[in-house]
Amino acid sequence: MTEQNARSQATARRILLTILGEFVLPSEQPVWNATLVEAMMAAGQTEKSARQAVLRAAQTGWLAKSRHGKNVSWSLTPMVLELMAEGAQRVYPMNHLARPWDGQWIILHVSLPDRYRQVRERLYKALQWAGFGNPSPGLWVCPHTDRQDEVGRVIRGLDLSEVVFTFVGSSLSVGATDQRMVQLSWDLEQVSRHYKKLLREIGEHEYDHDKVLAHYLHLLTEWEKLPLIDPRLPNALLPAEWDGQHLAAQLGDLVNKWREPARRRWKEIADKLPQPGAR
Repeated sequence: MTEQNARSQATARRILLTILGEFVLPSEQPVWNATLVEAMMAAGQTEKSARQAVLRAAQTGWLAKSRHGKNVSWSLTPMVLELMAEGAQRVYPMNHLARPWDGQWIILHVSLPDRYRQVRERLYKALQWAGFGNPSPGLWVCPHTDRQDEVGRVIRGLDLSEVVFTFVGSSLSVGATDQRMVQLSWDLEQVSRHYKKLLREIGEHEYDHDKVLAHYLHLLTEWEKLPLIDPRLPNALLPAEWDGQHLAAQLGDLVNKWREPARRRWKEIADKLPQPGAR
């Protein structure tokens, strides 16, 4: 498989997951295969890539199949419901934490022997998703101490309990300050540039009846990846001049602007066939 094909498949997979979470999940009803394919094509996917994404989702265990004569409908499985629930806790709401920070950090010391090389990338990505930064080799820090259970599940799931050391505590007056910790752990200017790029690519569009679903799904698909980009630090740790909060709010405004028109467009597509199981 070429790198371009792999990226295309990954994009189709993300768009499908967005459709399932945004439109299928709230209805608590099965959805026609034809409806999923048409919605993905409205979002810019080819018919072939849309059908392949649906079939791979079924093979992964996200979707359960039902046949109605020549037609096929899909229901969400417990696996994908759990996946969506975990993602929603981090993605929504997208605003930065407004509550005061208590000065405490989750601190991980991670020094993996060579035999753990295969899980290293999975661990690092999971830690980034949980809001951790990496200020120096082997050290990971996160100011969101309410994520201890999540970190524990990751470490146990990767069978790393014997080689990862975890602590919760505050920094001392000797050594780097909390602000220096932030500078070494995250590139907030890069986060800001990412937001600006998204607003240029997505925000300049004016929605209309035919394109609103595509713009909305594109926006949500990017939105759902933002926890890997922006650690959403408490206000006390953010530079006074940083504009990321304002830019994130602009993206949130676009979500609110396009949500209802996109849902109406989805309903038009879904209503082309009667509800699966209806008589």
